[in-house]
Amino acid sequence: MFKALKALLEPTETQPTPTSRDVESASAALMIMLAIADSHFDDRERQMVVKLIKERSELDDAELNMLISEAEQAATSATSIYEFSQQLNKVLVYEDRVKVVRGMWEVAYADGVIDKYEEHLIRRVCDLMYVSHQDFIQTRNSVRDQ
Repeated sequence: MFKALKALLEPTETQPTPTSRDVESASAALMIMLAIADSHFDDRERQMVVKLIKERSELDDAELNMLISEAEQAATSATSIYEFSQQLNKVLVYEDRVKVVRGMWEVAYADGVIDKYEEHLIRRVCDLMYVSHQDFIQTRNSVRDQ
């Protein structure tokens, strides 16, 4: 009986470990979901997403453009932020999760206007990635004051 129970509880397939490209793609998708949260994907917001991914990766321009295109498709077809935030949550240490939140604030502030939907989305991502409210506020204030 215990063997049968143990067999039911053990995973049958191991999930592949996310690559750095997977992390960059999930980060880009979250930033794009944020940019379109106010129903307007401003060019300044898109440029900020490209800048942030380029700074954090070693992708050449062609790979970067492909990643951004794929992230845009994923973001527009996604039903939830959960899949992206959980993918990041599994592989990033706390400090790197805070950097993702900071990047989201930078995208939100890129067009000069923080929409209530943008702030709400960042707050939800923080909750899903276990980023403290204190770091949510500190990153917001830091980006705002730049």
